[in-house]
Amino acid sequence: MHMREDPLVYACASQADATNQAMAHGQRLGAQLVPTSGTPSMLPVIGRAAVLLVKKDFATAAVGKILVYEGSTSPAGPLMLLCHRAQRRDRRGFIMRGDANAAAETWQRVDLASYRGTVVAIFNYPPGD
Repeated sequence: MHMREDPLVYACASQADATNQAMAHGQRLGAQLVPTSGTPSMLPVIGRAAVLLVKKDFATAAVGKILVYEGSTSPAGPLMLLCHRAQRRDRRGFIMRGDANAAAETWQRVDLASYRGTVVAIFNYPPGD
C-alpha cells in the first residue's frame, strides 16, 4: 500500500495573496502556477479556490501524489486539465481519483503524454474573492 503524499498547503487571505505567494515560491522552485476549477473533487486538501504550484518532472510522479493531467471526468467526456491523486499504477500508467470522489477514473491512465505536472504546493484562498 502506498502512502498519501500531500504537498505543502498554505492558507491565503485572498486570490491576490495566493497568486503572489505562489509566484514567489514558483520562481524559487522552478514551478508554474495552475489555477483550480473550483470543483470539490479534491476537498479538503485543495479548496474550492486555490492556486497550485506544479513542477513538470514525470520522474517525480508516484502513487499517492497529486498530479495535473489532461483527461476527462467520464469515459465519453471532453478532455480538460484535471488535478487528482494517483491511486495506483499499472503498465498503462497512473489510475487517478479525486480525494472526495467515490470512484477511481478506471477508463483512463496518466502517462507521459497526458501528464502536465506534480503538485508541489497548494495556495488556498476564500471562495468568491
